[in-house]
Amino acid sequence: GGSWDDSENGLYTVTLNANQAQSTNGQFVAGGVLGTFNVNVPFTFTGTNADDSGPGSLRDAGEQANAKSGSVDLISFSSFFNTPQTITLLSNFPAFTEGVIVEGTSKANVIISGNSARRIFDTSATAVATPMVFRNLTLTNGSISGSGGAINIGDEAVTVDNVTIQNSITLTNAWVHIT
Repeated sequence: GGSWDDSENGLYTVTLNANQAQSTNGQFVAGGVLGTFNVNVPFTFTGTNADDSGPGSLRDAGEQANAKSGSVDLISFSSFFNTPQTITLLSNFPAFTEGVIVEGTSKANVIISGNSARRIFDTSATAVATPMVFRNLTLTNGSISGSGGAINIGDEAVTVDNVTIQNSITLTNAWVHIT
C-alpha cells in the first residue's frame, strides 16, 4: 500500500534494470524503460478568514490554485465559515486559469460580495471543457458593465450547485453569462 500527496506530483519513469528478470525460457531480459506515468494529486487551498486579500483569504486561495497546473484543485473554507461571513471583494478577483472547485460550508455561511462594483468569478480564461465547480455559496452584489455580474463562463464544464445569486447586475447580459 501507500498513497501519493501533492508534493510527489510529476512525471515518473519505470525502468527495468538489466539481468533482473527472466523470460519464460530462462533468458535474462535486457534493461530499459518500461513506461512513464504522471502523478497529479489535486491541491487543497483553504479560506480561513473573510479578508479581501492576504494569507487565508479567498483571493490568496484563488491565486495559489491558478499557480498550480494539471489538476482540478479545491478551494474550501475553514470552520470560521460555520457562521455567516461575508467576503467583500475590494478589487477584481483574478480570473481562474486552471480547473477549480470552490466549495463553501453552506450557502448561508459563505457569502461573496462584488461590492456592487465588480464581477465575482470569471472562468473564461481556462481551457475548453475545464471542470469548474461552485458549490454551497452565496454570490451577491456582482456588477460589471460587460457580461456576467456574478460569474462569467466561457466554454468550460461548469457546475453551479446550491448557489444563491442575488443583487447582481450587468449592463449587457445576465448575472451568469455563458458564451
